[in-house]
Amino acid sequence: MIHARARSKASAWVGSSLLLLACEAPLSRAELEDPAECQSCHPEHYREWSGSAHAYAATNPVFEAMQARGLRETGGALGEQCLECHDPRAWAQRTGLETYDTPVKARGVTCFVCHALKGDPRTVLDEEAPLALSAGLVDPVETGAHASSYSELHDRFALGPASVCESCHRVTQEEWEASVYATPDPRSRLTCGGCHMGGRPGLAADVDSAPLRRVHDHQFVGASLALEDWPEHEAQRQAIERELESAVLATLCVLPFGGGSIAQVTLDNVAMGHAWPTASSPSRRAWVELVAYEGDQVVFETGRVADDQAVDGRAGDPYLWLLSNRALNSAGAPTHFPWEAAAYKGELLPPSVTNDPKDPRFIHSLTRFFPGGDRVTLRVRLRPVDFDVLDALITSGDLDPKTRARAVTWTLAGTVLEWRSELNRACVP
Repeated sequence: MIHARARSKASAWVGSSLLLLACEAPLSRAELEDPAECQSCHPEHYREWSGSAHAYAATNPVFEAMQARGLRETGGALGEQCLECHDPRAWAQRTGLETYDTPVKARGVTCFVCHALKGDPRTVLDEEAPLALSAGLVDPVETGAHASSYSELHDRFALGPASVCESCHRVTQEEWEASVYATPDPRSRLTCGGCHMGGRPGLAADVDSAPLRRVHDHQFVGASLALEDWPEHEAQRQAIERELESAVLATLCVLPFGGGSIAQVTLDNVAMGHAWPTASSPSRRAWVELVAYEGDQVVFETGRVADDQAVDGRAGDPYLWLLSNRALNSAGAPTHFPWEAAAYKGELLPPSVTNDPKDPRFIHSLTRFFPGGDRVTLRVRLRPVDFDVLDALITSGDLDPKTRARAVTWTLAGTVLEWRSELNRACVP
């Protein structure tokens, strides 16, 4: 009988040998386009990516519903416009698109889509182009699985003008370019990857020759959480909550005013390298919830919205502070759908543009005033997709009503404040 420890060592050796062979065997283009093929050599990166919004980009039921409705309402004119970013492989392989049905393994923003990118998504799709997968490693380890090359576009520390993210996240890229983080000064420079792909010591590939490096997280944490059962769902939830906790700095001051009191709320985008919430999605809503009390009685409230109701209190809530980039149609009326949008209008928290306190642009926070009380509570809330958008898609028959129950409402923990008169100070925190 083989001793258990020896059997364990033998199994580990066999597993390691099979892994090494898998990483040394040349992969065809078709295999490289399948993220599951990357898993054997890059298991941690694959695991992180598998739960990300990139992996979910084309399987998201809201995207599928939008695509179906858009194709129908435009008579097919919408075509592949949305697929260019949500599913680049499908976009490349189809013309005159009237339906949407792509093999799951090829869908979304895959490993291949990002690491074969050379600045223009079309370079990923050129079947004749020499294929080398690129990353931000200046000295990639050569294996037999695929050719590797360094790319400044993928390098989170590079001081170049663009990143691999730009081809799809154009609006957010423009917001970043206007911020202090886009400066060539390395003391202020912070790229997309610098925020959304945090570094840690590790192996870029699980092969014997791989050195210990600083590798990068592939969760791509933003604000969106999958609206169905999806890998890494709880890990994504926790990561999003951590990122949002410090995204916005809130200050609540209650001051005497006209025989009563007034609440002054200041919001400062302190941790985002772009506007907050970024204007790339008109479906996204952030807002301020403020409630003022006299004793136990509510004397004023704004933004107090149930977790299953849309943030649409503009008529009945004239104080509502909504942070969003709303789409308007050609008649100037709000619309939920990008193919109807003729203009965009809204208010966002701008990013920092200078580190010089003598520069008048240094103060970039926004402030509003509300009726106060002897106790005032505050919090900022965020929905990646609000219920008015979901309900419109459900009503048209394009979205399963069950999706509604999975919609998430985030509360930014760093903005949850309470002012009480017995504190004997004007402001919190």
